[in-house]
Order: sequence, then C-alpha cells, then structure tokens
Amino acid sequence: MHEENWQHPLIRTTRRRMNRRLFLVGAGSAAVAVAMAGQGAAMGQDATPQVDVTGDEDAVKLLDASAKAMAALQTFHFDVETTRGESSAMGLNLKRISGDVRRPADFQAEVSVDVPFGSITVRAIGINGTFYIEDPFSQEGGWRTFSAGSDIMALVNPDIIILMAVRLLSNAKIDGSEKFNGTDAQRVVGEVDFQRVAGELGGDASGLADQLAQGPIPVTVWIDADNLILGMEIDGPLLAAESDAVVRLVSFSAFDEPVEIDAPDA
Repeated sequence: MHEENWQHPLIRTTRRRMNRRLFLVGAGSAAVAVAMAGQGAAMGQDATPQVDVTGDEDAVKLLDASAKAMAALQTFHFDVETTRGESSAMGLNLKRISGDVRRPADFQAEVSVDVPFGSITVRAIGINGTFYIEDPFSQEGGWRTFSAGSDIMALVNPDIIILMAVRLLSNAKIDGSEKFNGTDAQRVVGEVDFQRVAGELGGDASGLADQLAQGPIPVTVWIDADNLILGMEIDGPLLAAESDAVVRLVSFSAFDEPVEIDAPDA
C-alpha cells in the first residue's frame, strides 16, 4: 500500500436475491465485520481511552495530535475495503462498507457482502439510540430494529474500534510521506492489539474482545497536514476466526461536511 499516488478503487456491487434465512445470517455477520474493520461510544466521550502511544518521539507526537484532531470532528465519511484475503464471518465474505458518521452516535452505512450467487448490499442506520438493518425482502421496504443497548449497534458504528486504535498504537514510527487519495500525507507504522482497544473502551464495546484476534497487528496510518487521518491499513485478522492473510483498508474523508441521517420507517 506504499505506492505513490495511491487511489482507492470504485465500488462495484451486483445486487442479487437470496433467501430470508441467509439474509438474517448475513446481516449479523456484516454487523460484526463492520466494527472489526472496519467502530456505541464516540470519540471524545467518557468511554474514550487516553492516548497511550509508544514508539519514536516524533511519531508519538504526531499520533497524539491526530487523535485530538479526529476527536474534534462532528462528521466524516468512511470506506472500509478488504484488499487482500477474505474478511469472513459466519461463512460470508465481506467486501466493502461505505457510510457516514455524525457524532455523538449517529451513523449510516451500506454493507456489500458476497453470497453464493452474487452479492448483496444491505443498509444500516444508527440514530437516536436505535439501530436498524434493512430487510431487502420486505415488499414495503421494511427494516429490522435493535435496541440502543444491543451489542450489534456498538459493533456497526465505525467510531468505536478503528479510530480508537490510533490512541493505543505501539512501536510507532514515521515511515516517510506520500499521497493518499491525492492528498499529501505522512505515513506512520506501528502495531495495535484490538482486544486491548475493546477492553479500554468498556461498556458494550468491552464485550467484543472475545470476538477479536489476539494482537499485535501491523497498522499503517496516513495523516495529512491538518493532523486528520486519511486512511488506515490493517494488515492481519480482526476477528478471531479470520486467517492471517486478510488486509483491510479504511479511508476517511468529507471531514465536518453536512450529513443527513434519518431514521427509516421501520
């Protein structure tokens, strides 16, 4: 992922039908994988761990500034893509998640999952303490609803696990500079134990630790001149059931741009 002028590929999704039983399995696995990839407490809230980065002094200083800059945001867009291997949960292959976060806790996402005869995109929304997953087989566009305290809601919001990991990076060092999606950025490499991240968060997120792979996992972070994180590459499994070969790329953009998130007619 260190090529000059790296560009994020466009999503290509083919919608296919599958039976209702497979959808219920897929929705659950997608929810797990979103958070593992790809984060409910939001950054800057009481459950947020303190910055505890170790490594070279210049890298520690940069990551500290970046954690603060990201915590100050009110909105951002995110994309999570499996770039190597398979992001697999419950036998399904998660390819991509794309969505928006509006703090303190609202989010919306489209999750693309490969299924035996094609792929399907499922929408997910979290708003006002309620989490919704689209039911593509409802003739009236129905949604499945989960309570505010459900583990699934904590899993799907991408603000919980991935961005929090920046605060707990170990052996960090600045590894040069390059363009990420056309923007000049410094590249920082290090390692993170996602089980520790979940444990530090407490609350619903702490229950995720048993589902995560044991660290440390190599992580690369791209940071722009305003200390904002443009991207993170996670080189290794997040879920305990995944192979060591999986690699995920998480991109962040549209910082503090207006975002509309409305609850569906569930």
